[in-house]
Amino acid sequence: MRHITVPFLIAAALTLSACSADSDQSPSINSDENSSNSQDSNASSNEDAKDVIGTWEQKIGEGDHKSTFTASVTEEVITVEWDYGSDNDEPLWIGTFDAAKAAKGETVASKKDAGGVDAVSDAMMPDTLDFKLEDDQLKFTFNTDNVSLDVALKKFSDEPKTKNELQNTDSTRSFKDNTLELPTATVKITGHHVIDPGSPGNRIGDKPIIVFDYEMTNKTDKELRTADFSSLFTAIQDNDENSINELKTGFSEYIDTDNMLDKIKKGGTVKSSAAFELDDLTTPVELVAREKYGEEEVGSQTYKLEESTPMDPAPKDEDSSPELPKKKEKDTHSI
Repeated sequence: MRHITVPFLIAAALTLSACSADSDQSPSINSDENSSNSQDSNASSNEDAKDVIGTWEQKIGEGDHKSTFTASVTEEVITVEWDYGSDNDEPLWIGTFDAAKAAKGETVASKKDAGGVDAVSDAMMPDTLDFKLEDDQLKFTFNTDNVSLDVALKKFSDEPKTKNELQNTDSTRSFKDNTLELPTATVKITGHHVIDPGSPGNRIGDKPIIVFDYEMTNKTDKELRTADFSSLFTAIQDNDENSINELKTGFSEYIDTDNMLDKIKKGGTVKSSAAFELDDLTTPVELVAREKYGEEEVGSQTYKLEESTPMDPAPKDEDSSPELPKKKEKDTHSI
């Protein structure tokens, strides 16, 4: 999804407010008016849900401001897409849904699938979004950039356009107690080690290094590799009064590089390590965590160099010659 500008949002809001509820829409399928009399019947609830399950749409605007809202509704999941250009292909919203409850005319508080939507939609949308079936329209309102958009969709198909499975509705983002929690992953720092140049584990470089051991768990079906540590964390030594001193990536022959590009299965946990070159042996190292491809800081923790521990056990014979990491062959592994 491309960046949504304020002028576009304002234009969309004005168009939505002026748009007739019946324009460019097919006749809808009415909700069962008597569904409230059979709340205790599972069979009736399932029948009610069918009135909501399917694809809903609203077309608004003209010319450069023409766009389409589409909602794909299953019994338990709602996916909203906002097509306002040719280069946006990520859903605006994926969240929980109760189709039977919506069919009764009750407001459904959908909880966002923070592990399923892309970073732009995730940052723009709230954690919950209310949907309500009213006057044969599926309605919701969302606010962004101080602009409120009221959307009213009409049903035109009994089949959902898309059938997404929920990934993770826990939107927790934190880095504390050595553990980074994101909707897509958990990364636990299990230890850190300082190694002098020329010592086992750092026999190639000419600067001391700090090595962080970690365990990475994949919470969703999204692609995740232990090598993604470098996009989640920045290491800083605050020893420059004028600028932020971000440490360069280091190398240790103790780090197994063979599995760093392997995909981690959903629910799977893989151990690995990452090295950074130190500029001195006294200034603590701060690990700053950011969500992948995101700019906002999730949290940070400081690691004292004097509290480091030896790497144990050493995966390679200390008397052997260190080897530079080899280029990994083309990945043919699939999950």
